[in-house]
Amino acid sequence: MRRNCIYDHFSSKQISGVFSGIDSTTKPKMIRLPRSAYEITRILSALESQTWRQLVPDVRTLMSLLIISTHERYLRRGLMKELLNFDEEQLKQKGIQGVITEATAFKSQTLLKKLGYRMLYEIQHNEWLDSDGKPIFTCTDETNSAQLLFKKF
Repeated sequence: MRRNCIYDHFSSKQISGVFSGIDSTTKPKMIRLPRSAYEITRILSALESQTWRQLVPDVRTLMSLLIISTHERYLRRGLMKELLNFDEEQLKQKGIQGVITEATAFKSQTLLKKLGYRMLYEIQHNEWLDSDGKPIFTCTDETNSAQLLFKKF
């Protein structure tokens, strides 16, 4: 696992961060979760299950970008762009062929695409329904889907 963070110099509080790991074809078993966490896990698992189906067969080892977040007071300063600027040559030397991530927020989706990620798979929120046929996810921003994004090195 890898974690990069940016801290406020004066308060020493973390203001932006990236948490990533190495992904492979073997996965751990799922544990019991509260209903809300279960629904999030379910849609992320649906995206993740598409990873090896959507990639070309020669891609075998990926870095998995798990969580990206920036404190709201520090948005639009380029902090996340800086954290996502991985040393691709160093990762290639370790056999990593690209980065995969599930992006569930509009701002993350937009930023990642600007940084060269391409969408492999998408689940529209209006197609992800509960047992009554109503959308499970209703976002207050422009987010209308969950996306599986990939950047090849």
